[in-house]
Amino acid sequence: MTQVTYILNGKTQRKQYVDDKRAHTHIYKWLVKHAKTVSKQAILYSINNGPTTFSRAEDVPYSEQNNTPNFYLTPQWKELRVQALERDKSRCKLCGASASESKLEVNHIKERAKYPELELELSNLETLCEHCHQAKTSRFNRKT
Repeated sequence: MTQVTYILNGKTQRKQYVDDKRAHTHIYKWLVKHAKTVSKQAILYSINNGPTTFSRAEDVPYSEQNNTPNFYLTPQWKELRVQALERDKSRCKLCGASASESKLEVNHIKERAKYPELELELSNLETLCEHCHQAKTSRFNRKT
């Protein structure tokens, strides 16, 4: 049995989990949920490793079916995506199409797989219409 103490703005709550993996999953999700709260931490009390304190989601050894959570569903991505659309005035950077003319997508200029450190950098994002994004992705996939 693994125990976790959650501390949020001085209020404490304790929960028990079957194993460390489940505890890590819940700690990660709790920290993501409270990402904007300054005073937060989760303390994992594990038989295997002793106490470990987490205050940032990215520090939690969390995986979901051997994959990290869907990046495009994170609050950080959703907020940055809106910023990119606003910066680009909701128009495709290649052809100028607007949201009323085509579905708009926010593209990573330098791909996430090769440049993970740039995945949340506004300067690495561009707004593209669905057609231009597909064409750019197809062109990129042929090169590699």
